[in-house]
Amino acid sequence: MDRVRFSASGLPLRGWLLLATVTVGLLAQSVLG
Repeated sequence: MDRVRFSASGLPLRGWLLLATVTVGLLAQSVLG
C-alpha cells in the first residue's frame, strides 16, 4: 500500500521537477539571448 502511494505521489513531483527545469532553461535562454 505504502509503495503504491509513494509511486503515485512521486510522479507529480517528477513532473514539477521537469517543469522547473524547462522554465529555468527558457529563462536563461531569454536572458543570455
